[in-house]
Amino acid sequence: MSQIEKIDADPIHLTNIVLNLLDNALKYSVEVPFIEVTVTDSKGFLMVRVTDNGIGIPKKLKKRVFEKFYRVPTGNIHNTKGFGLGLYYTRNAVKAHGWKISIESIEDRGTAMQILIPVKTS
Repeated sequence: MSQIEKIDADPIHLTNIVLNLLDNALKYSVEVPFIEVTVTDSKGFLMVRVTDNGIGIPKKLKKRVFEKFYRVPTGNIHNTKGFGLGLYYTRNAVKAHGWKISIESIEDRGTAMQILIPVKTS
């Protein structure tokens, strides 16, 4: 039997964080999207990971995706609408909770965003 972990989280912000990650995974897929969401226990943390098979992010631009109003240039497929606020909001909500967010991405192969959330000890 698996153990149920508890975390401290604002339910609205947690929902918005996950929805932003899923929205980006869908928006930046050029073929049939494959999106995987996993939640795993990792040494006192819950790791929430959203992985996609989208267009990916060039290595030199990965740090910029969390900037306010920044959108990765996507050439001829920039028909995707947005203001560049989703990941900015996500990073700030994660930070306000005391969590950590990271990104792994390979251009033309996909992106994985992961959030480490401390498990409540009592």
